[in-house]
Amino acid sequence: MGVDAEKETGIAIRPVEGLPIEKIDGILQEMVGYNNKLSPYFLPRTSVEQVDGKPVIVIWCPAGINRPYSVPENVTSRNSKEYYFIRSGTSSIVAKGDSLEELRDKASRVPFDDRGNPDIKLEDISILLLRDYLVKVGSKLADSLYIKPLQEILEQMDLYVGPTEQRMLRNVAAMMFCEHPEKIFRYTQVDIVIFPKGRMNDPNNFSETTIYGSVPQLVNGTLAYLKSTIIREYVSKQKNVPESLRFYNYPIQALEEAIVNSLYHRDYRQY
Repeated sequence: MGVDAEKETGIAIRPVEGLPIEKIDGILQEMVGYNNKLSPYFLPRTSVEQVDGKPVIVIWCPAGINRPYSVPENVTSRNSKEYYFIRSGTSSIVAKGDSLEELRDKASRVPFDDRGNPDIKLEDISILLLRDYLVKVGSKLADSLYIKPLQEILEQMDLYVGPTEQRMLRNVAAMMFCEHPEKIFRYTQVDIVIFPKGRMNDPNNFSETTIYGSVPQLVNGTLAYLKSTIIREYVSKQKNVPESLRFYNYPIQALEEAIVNSLYHRDYRQY
């Protein structure tokens, strides 16, 4: 709230307009009433941030465990009919027919990384990996990491799930911030096998390297190993031209894309 967007492109208009400070508390109180109109009840996270020197309200709506949620078509009317809405491009439309069935079908399956895991303990989380991530994404929580309890930080990151008496860390917490996730998810590792003369020509002549760590560590470690061991640069000088042509035996960008996609979209349930 406090940010306008261009009608044609949907891009935020900068600098932002912002909100009057005296109206922010009233807006947040109104939101409580709107939350009660959602069925089942849903409570988004809100925070007041400074953008372009102006205060704006940021609304964060993480996926709820009781989804999908319906909302009255007119939230200011008492007798308005409730609908399920989905995003289509830059618009919110009523989910009907196949789109409604697909919405319900997706809601019945909680993604693996969002599921709570009782085997993940607080001591499994590496503060160093967590802080490195928070710094990279520019989160203000990085400054509070050594001041507030770790559990409170993880709660603010929505990495806990379950009732108060049985809070569990989500699988994604171990995947991202555990130095040895292979203790929780078997074979969370990357095995690199190199056949110098080719697998078909000399199948018994090979070297093998295994990389362990969190998913970001696996990505970085695999890319670093390939760049230092596999990728070779060839330089070809041209006649009458000062610049040389540079070639690589494997396209670095393609390897990066393949490795990132394979590790972040892997099904870690498979053993």
